[in-house]
Amino acid sequence: MKFIPTVTGVLITALSLAFFFGQANSDTAQPAASNTPHPVSVEKNHPLAMAHEQLKKAYEDYNKGDLAAVQKELNIASQWLQNSNISQDTKTRDEAARLNSDIQQLQQKISRPGTQKKPEEEHESAISRIWHRSTALVEREIQQAAKGWAETTAANKTLKYLVDARLHFHYAEHDLFISRNREKANSELQQTLLYLDRASKVANPEAQQKIMALRAEIQSLASTAKPDPEQVRIINALNTAQTAIQDSSQGAPAEIRNRLTRIATDISQLKQDIGSLENKQHYEAIMQKLQALDTAL
Repeated sequence: MKFIPTVTGVLITALSLAFFFGQANSDTAQPAASNTPHPVSVEKNHPLAMAHEQLKKAYEDYNKGDLAAVQKELNIASQWLQNSNISQDTKTRDEAARLNSDIQQLQQKISRPGTQKKPEEEHESAISRIWHRSTALVEREIQQAAKGWAETTAANKTLKYLVDARLHFHYAEHDLFISRNREKANSELQQTLLYLDRASKVANPEAQQKIMALRAEIQSLASTAKPDPEQVRIINALNTAQTAIQDSSQGAPAEIRNRLTRIATDISQLKQDIGSLENKQHYEAIMQKLQALDTAL
């Protein structure tokens, strides 16, 4: 399944305005403005936003089969992520370094002999995941810029941890519902729980109660949800259809057999999608509650 995360122009503009690099100059080691989607001065663009734009282009070019362009765009994104002005925040720098490491690992895989001739689904998924993570990191940086961390109040300390909890919960979305990598998803959900625990320790009683309730919901999301009766009915019907297709394909002409095989594959994908629907709805409900926690501080 293809997944296309997006960051709107408003989001990019907000990040650019929030982080104006007055101290930057043309001698700073970073991609030239001509390599960006819209040539503008480097000082007015945040490195995370520019890296995100390059990752978006890399994803689009991978689907076009232009692997040379993909490698170029990944290189540019990597340079932006290594920009010394990326952030003064330790968490942002650490996450940018992780993202850069993922890019470099992907580049090595793409450059292996034989890969350059034919795009592979696993690489498309990896680019999609990296792009998704850059989206989450851009959004975190905007939240951080909007709030500011100069204050040392309990509410501000709580908010810092909630922002990081949302970052890892956003990361988990791709692993849960697109790549369906349960190990990676659970790793991000555990990080979400870790930051919620830290937030709970400094939160006021009202926020603390809501955080603990959300913690329980996230733990339930980490486990495999049991399908409801309606989902079971649909999946059983699809299983029957698959069996009928397999029976019909025996002895059928090659062209018909190939078409039936494609239909059976689509049914398998549909069963997976139905199986994850309930969890997806649960995920979105939790994210809304995570975002609403700010009002309780």
